[in-house]
Amino acid sequence: MIQFNKNLFLVRHGEVDYNRQGIIAGSTDRPLNETGRRQAEEAAEKVKNLGIDILITSDLKRAKETAEAIGKKIGLPVMIEPAFRERNYGSIEGKSKKDLKKMYPEYMSEKGTLILENEFPEAEPVHDFCKRIIEAVDSLLKKYSDKNILLVTHAGIFRVLYAYKHNIPYNKAREVYKPEDTNCLIENY
Repeated sequence: MIQFNKNLFLVRHGEVDYNRQGIIAGSTDRPLNETGRRQAEEAAEKVKNLGIDILITSDLKRAKETAEAIGKKIGLPVMIEPAFRERNYGSIEGKSKKDLKKMYPEYMSEKGTLILENEFPEAEPVHDFCKRIIEAVDSLLKKYSDKNILLVTHAGIFRVLYAYKHNIPYNKAREVYKPEDTNCLIENY
């Protein structure tokens, strides 16, 4: 069971072209665009006085590039941990939400948002994704219990932790918490 002690800081990666275009990225490895690089620099400025001891990131380019900008600013090396990568959305990755509404209307809500608890073809099952994140965060917090940790990661990881912390189902977290709306969002757990 995760014990949040306010020593875990999360930063969502900067913008990639897929974000701007409304395309599902998931585990597809995309680099930051110019806006994303600027956002990473701004995030670095915001976290520079938090007393971060450990800097960890997903292994996907967008998170690594964001973490590298932060690491340069705060003088820390970046540790890469694949367990913190975004969920693999399988066959819907690389498709726009507009296209998904036409191709797979059952995957979209009435509001036009992706219904995340769906088990998409070839995707990582939601239960497995949530379990992977909870176990990785629990391990991280136990290993570095006396350190301030900055984790650069993805919207799905924010949502899993929000659901866990507030003891609500993952699919309900989407209704009240939308980290995908803000690149370089910073949260403290």
